[in-house]
Amino acid sequence: MPTDADEFQERLSEFQRSLANQLNPIAEIQRRIAEHAAPFADIQKRLAEHATPFADIQKQIAAHAAPFADIQKNLSEQFRPLAEFQKQLADQLNPFTEIQRDAAEALENHFGVFEEVRRQAEQFAELVGKPVAKFAEMVGSFVVEKHKADLLTKAGYLPHITTPFHLLDECGNDVAKLSKSIEKYYRENWTAVRAQLIERLNSYAIDEDAKTTVMQAIEMHHLGFYRPVTNLLFPEIERVVIAELGNVKINDKPMGPKIANYLQQIGEEIGISDLELRGFMGLELFGRLVHHLYANVKNKALMQADGVPNRNAALHGLVIYRSYKNSINAIFIADVIFRIVDLIKSQRQQTKDHEVAGSGS
Repeated sequence: MPTDADEFQERLSEFQRSLANQLNPIAEIQRRIAEHAAPFADIQKRLAEHATPFADIQKQIAAHAAPFADIQKNLSEQFRPLAEFQKQLADQLNPFTEIQRDAAEALENHFGVFEEVRRQAEQFAELVGKPVAKFAEMVGSFVVEKHKADLLTKAGYLPHITTPFHLLDECGNDVAKLSKSIEKYYRENWTAVRAQLIERLNSYAIDEDAKTTVMQAIEMHHLGFYRPVTNLLFPEIERVVIAELGNVKINDKPMGPKIANYLQQIGEEIGISDLELRGFMGLELFGRLVHHLYANVKNKALMQADGVPNRNAALHGLVIYRSYKNSINAIFIADVIFRIVDLIKSQRQQTKDHEVAGSGS
C-alpha cells in the first residue's frame, strides 16, 4: 500500500517532468540563438542569466523537498522575467521580419522594371560607346598635334613638307634640343632636301626669273652664305604674286601690307590640305604666312628671336637675318608661296576652261 512518502515522491517526479516540459522552449530558444550567434550574443547572455535560477530551483527541490505550493509560487516568480524577455525578443524581431517581407515584395514587383532599365542601359552604352570613344580619340589627337605645331614654332622653324616631324616625338618638350636636332637633320640630309626643293621649283608654273632667283638662293645657302638669302627672296615673292595672279592695286601705299592682305584673300581659294600639311601643321603654316611674314615690327627683340624672317624687318634693316635657320626658312617661304601661286593659276585655268566649254554647248 503506497505511503505518504511514496505519494509525495510521485508528485515530485510529476512536477519535475512538468518543469522539464516547460523548460523545453528555453532550450529551443537557446538553440536558435546559437544559430544566429553573431547578432544575438547579448540575447544569449541575458537568457543564461534568467536560466540560472531554474537550475537552483531544481537543486533545492531535490535537496529539501520544499512544500509544493511554495515551489510553484517561486517558480512562477522566476518565470515572469523570462516571459517578459520572450515578449521583448519578439517585439525586437518584428521590424526585421517586416523589412524582409517588404523587400521581397518590392523586388518581386519591380524586378521587371530593373531588368528593362538594365537592358536599355546596355543598348545605350553599345550605341554611344563607340562614337564617344572615337570622338575622345580624335580630340586627343588634335591636342597632341596642336602641341607639336607649337613646339615647332618655338623651335623657330616653319612647317614644311621636308620637316623631320619624327624629331618632335624624340625631343619631347625640349625646344632647344629640337631646334638643334632639326638643323642637324637638314645639314646631314641637305643633298636630298636640296634635290627635292629644286624638283618642286621646276614643276611650278612661274616665270624663269622666279625660278632662277630661288635657285640662286638655294645655292647661296648651300655655300653657307645665309645672310643674302632672305633679302633676295622677299622682293621676288612680291613680284611673282603680282605678276602671276594680278589684281593687286599698289597705289602709293606700302607694298608689304597689301601683299599680306592679298595672301589672305588668295588663301580663300585654296584649302589647308592644298598646303600639303594636314591638321594643325597646315593651320600653323598658313597662319605664319599671313600673320607673321608681313606683320609690323612692334617688338624688334621678339622679331629677331624668331627664326622665320619677317619681310618688313628684313627690307627695312631692322633685323639682320644671318643664321642657317633664317636662310632655310626663307627658302621654305618661297617654295610654299610659289606652290600656292601655281595651284591657284591651275584652278583658275580649270574654271575658265569649264566656263568656255559650258558656253559652247
